[in-house]
Amino acid sequence: MALQEKITSMIKYADYGYASWGSSQKIDNKELDRLMEFDASLIEDLANINEVVEQFRDEMSQGHFDKAWEYTFRIYTILQRLERKWDQRKQFMMKYLD
Repeated sequence: MALQEKITSMIKYADYGYASWGSSQKIDNKELDRLMEFDASLIEDLANINEVVEQFRDEMSQGHFDKAWEYTFRIYTILQRLERKWDQRKQFMMKYLD
């Protein structure tokens, strides 16, 4: 799954911080709330992937192989959404680079 590997790398190798303590760019409470919304949304998508994978595994263990494409497509759709959100979060934080 190329998309899954791409997202894994994006998250695994993401910058840990965007602005130093002494940065002239400060984030206000409204922007911090927005960042927290991004993060909560990303976590929700990851939980959704986990849920679909669990359902997929259960269906496959019961021999319902005719549903494989449905579950694969659901996972792929969530991964696409996760990628878009990650890119939006990154763009949002770019203005805080020193």
